Amino acid sequence: MTGISSTPSFMIMVSALDDWHDRFATFLARRPHPAHLRFENEPPRPQDSPATLAEVILTQDDLEAILAYAEKLAVTSR
Repeated sequence: MTGISSTPSFMIMVSALDDWHDRFATFLARRPHPAHLRFENEPPRPQDSPATLAEVILTQDDLEAILAYAEKLAVTSR
């Protein structure tokens, strides 16, 4: 509920941003996510990526679960 470092929490985003649904639905294409995230069926990230980036591999179910969670927060924040 409080976010991580400079990233706001899901609750803050769904409460404060009118376009939160679009942001969640397209977050993989938004910087800096392409450097960190990929779907399980995509090729590995380039070998020359910074070693400090921890790659996160998502499934389509993961992405749908994240969006469903945000939608639930949006309903409860109204």
